[in-house]
Amino acid sequence: MTSLRGERSDRRRHEHRLTFTRVGAVPLLHRLLDVDRLHITSGTYHELRKAVEVGCVFLEPILAGISAEGALDLVELTRVEILAVKDLPGSLGAGEAESIAVCLHRPGTRLLTNDKRARNFCQERQLPCLYLPAILRALWVRKVLTKKKVRDLIRQIETEQGMVIKNKDEILK
Repeated sequence: MTSLRGERSDRRRHEHRLTFTRVGAVPLLHRLLDVDRLHITSGTYHELRKAVEVGCVFLEPILAGISAEGALDLVELTRVEILAVKDLPGSLGAGEAESIAVCLHRPGTRLLTNDKRARNFCQERQLPCLYLPAILRALWVRKVLTKKKVRDLIRQIETEQGMVIKNKDEILK
């Protein structure tokens, strides 16, 4: 579900993508999505390992979370999904392409991404796709958190990650 394109963009993409992991809020995603575990593809896993190797040590806990007791499961692609990856735009990274292939072939699967190309691809094909502002809004709309707690979470994300969430008013209205 991530993409690597040069060291600087790697870090930025991973920072956006793994926001909830970095602020210790993965359980909120579990509650929001009503799932016990989240899944990542092998492409995403390899991108995470590569990012850790180039200095993104904040991603190490995510890799550690891929275990029998962890919050993440590694999903194996079926033959059909592997072949579907080849038909997806080359502008998508391996992780995004594999994740989209899973969403295309497994009913009820949703993509969590902040990659604009992946999000646009999903929207064009009406595939379920959640990105950070939509997740933050859903947290209070579905009463997982209060509006105040979402506002606090936004501040935490911005403070701890140096990220600017531009559409706070839309998220909180």
